[in-house]
Amino acid sequence: MSTRSSASQSQQRDTHPVRTCAGCGAKKPQREMLRIASKDGAAPVVDVQFKAAGRGAYLCRKKDCMERALQRRGLERTLKLKTSVPAAMRSEIEQALGVMGDG
Repeated sequence: MSTRSSASQSQQRDTHPVRTCAGCGAKKPQREMLRIASKDGAAPVVDVQFKAAGRGAYLCRKKDCMERALQRRGLERTLKLKTSVPAAMRSEIEQALGVMGDG
């Protein structure tokens, strides 16, 4: 038998995960952001479906946030990478932002 009331269970179902942008620091629902994933320090990949294994970093769907995260090493810090994000990653992120709709 559960000790939670039906109101708290309803409230729990209505909540969505909130994530912080590695570029600007804004907090938004997970589904409104772009996820970059890296498993065990491997090269990061754009994870549009939010299913890739490993540590994730999130970006707002704005090019400014991507540029800020790359410039200030926000992705490296969030993903706990020991090396820099590859230069090719910028074009992958830009392409994903274009597909998702730049906001």
